[in-house]
Amino acid sequence: MISVTNELIFIDTSFFIALLNESDQYHEIAQQFSKEIRSNSHLYLTEGIIIELADAFCKNKRNEVVSIIQSLYESKQCTIVPIQTNLIKDSLKFYSSREDKTYSLTDCMSFIAMRMLGIQYALTSDSHFKQEGFFPLLLEHINPNY
Repeated sequence: MISVTNELIFIDTSFFIALLNESDQYHEIAQQFSKEIRSNSHLYLTEGIIIELADAFCKNKRNEVVSIIQSLYESKQCTIVPIQTNLIKDSLKFYSSREDKTYSLTDCMSFIAMRMLGIQYALTSDSHFKQEGFFPLLLEHINPNY
């Protein structure tokens, strides 16, 4: 497993989905990363990820997701980038410049935030992060030649 000790790590919605869904192909690796990052890394995510996470589990595991979100807001190890007008505007500009891609606006917000914060590593299985030059830890662990 790729060591992420003392790294700045961005957490994507796909990581949480893998962690909470036992049938997800990335579930086991997400669990391993979850244990490794607990005390050794500083974590970042946007409020857009928080919204996507809650939306993804609105039919099941709602209470578990609420608990996770609350713990993220309370954690000293985690920084949640707020949705602000400038971030939305920058994300929309980026979104419109990538007509050839299927990036969501939330993806674009993540990319903008990661560049702003100087973060290279993302706990994600989303190949869009790789396309934008980031290191998607879940994908790279499953398929190192990706």
